[in-house]
Amino acid sequence: YNQRDPQYGKLPFGTDIIETHGCGPTAMAMVVSSLTDKPMNPAQMAQWAYENGYWKERKGALHDLIPAVAQAWGLDVVDYLAKDANQVLAGLEQKFGAEYAFTPEVSAFSCKCSGPAQSCTWH
Repeated sequence: YNQRDPQYGKLPFGTDIIETHGCGPTAMAMVVSSLTDKPMNPAQMAQWAYENGYWKERKGALHDLIPAVAQAWGLDVVDYLAKDANQVLAGLEQKFGAEYAFTPEVSAFSCKCSGPAQSCTWH
């Protein structure tokens, strides 16, 4: 998903819109849709985040959105600080096992949350 997608960008996130303040819901919609059998788009996740108290006016999603979504959709979440992508990928392989092939080309995730144009994408 891309929070600037015309399909979702102008939709509400609280009194803001997804295009300008929806990085968190967009990212978490990708996570839920990718790791569960429950499809979730940015608008649905923004509504869930708002209804559950994870939105702050003109700030977007609270950081607590990430563990809250994980818990609500039955996913594990662990705080992980790594200085490079290979450390993160090694942690994912350790968690999920050898049957999953995590490579930077297919597993990299980026979320740029600064400036007027923000986007979150899987690569």
